[in-house]
Amino acid sequence: MAATPSAPLLVANRLVPGSYVSGLSALAWAQVIPEYVPETTSVGPGKPHMRELPLGRFSFRHLKPRLCFGFRALPLDDDQQAFVATPEKALLDLVHLHPGAINAPTSPNCAWTTTRSARER
Repeated sequence: MAATPSAPLLVANRLVPGSYVSGLSALAWAQVIPEYVPETTSVGPGKPHMRELPLGRFSFRHLKPRLCFGFRALPLDDDQQAFVATPEKALLDLVHLHPGAINAPTSPNCAWTTTRSARER
């Protein structure tokens, strides 16, 4: 029996209760990004770790409990549901967990920037 496309979401939620799928995994699921994401990433209050299973790779990142919001119960097949971040929250989690992953504008007229060289000017 082949796994359904939603199976990684369910497995991730079951591996670490209290976590939700976020980051690139949630963005890909919502079809916000066109790329294939080979790893299902979840966030929650637990310890960070990674699991390799026949279904794929699952990573779990720590997020303070006060930052665990912005997800919803997504109805799936067979009357099951998985907790997945909204696209907006998935992007916020991605920026929070990987601060250098998204480059800020470097225009001299820009009011903010995260690059070191721009801060030092």
